[in-house]
Amino acid sequence: MTNWVSINLGDALLADYQLIKLQKNLVDLYHRHGQPNSFAAYYRHESNGLHCYIRVFLTLEFQYVTKLQNTAQCEPPELNDLSFLAGNPDYLGHSC
Repeated sequence: MTNWVSINLGDALLADYQLIKLQKNLVDLYHRHGQPNSFAAYYRHESNGLHCYIRVFLTLEFQYVTKLQNTAQCEPPELNDLSFLAGNPDYLGHSC
């Protein structure tokens, strides 16, 4: 069992507002729960050929409080092109 979940926010050109809204919610939850070291969220622009989409990665502990719909458990995200979104910026061993 992994300790990460991911969610595809959809087309990168259309998902910016959704990403900003999600970031605000995650930051609020992070502070409300006492800034736990185990809360971390990152995102990456990914492509499947013609289309680029935004994939968000959250620690399972963060997902327990965010309760995002349509997430899937996944392996820890690779660091390539990963950007910090919210929570503990040092969770993966560095600040993105």
